[in-house]
Amino acid sequence: MLIAIPTDNGQMSGHFGHAPHFTLYTIENNEVVEKKVLPSPPHQPGLLPQFLGEQNVDIIIAGNMGSRAKELFAQNGIKVVCGVGEVELDEIIEQYITGVLKDDPTISCGH
Repeated sequence: MLIAIPTDNGQMSGHFGHAPHFTLYTIENNEVVEKKVLPSPPHQPGLLPQFLGEQNVDIIIAGNMGSRAKELFAQNGIKVVCGVGEVELDEIIEQYITGVLKDDPTISCGH
């Protein structure tokens, strides 16, 4: 499984669509086997779901996301997990692997 987290200066970015990087975690048997940082493409509405789909990302974890972006990720076969607070990246992954972190479908940004 490949998980993407929008990042800025090693922290989760507050706005996934403008994040300068994505940190990608490869998970096998509930263990992180690879972690890499991928530069984001230039911002363009609707591009990130396709871009991350081309990277074979299975899940994107973010603080919040608009309903249109959620739809586009779903169309690209990428599960969305929203509602993450200010937590270190490795801890976010650990919480997801252990089942503590779950999607909060009520979280959405207003644009």
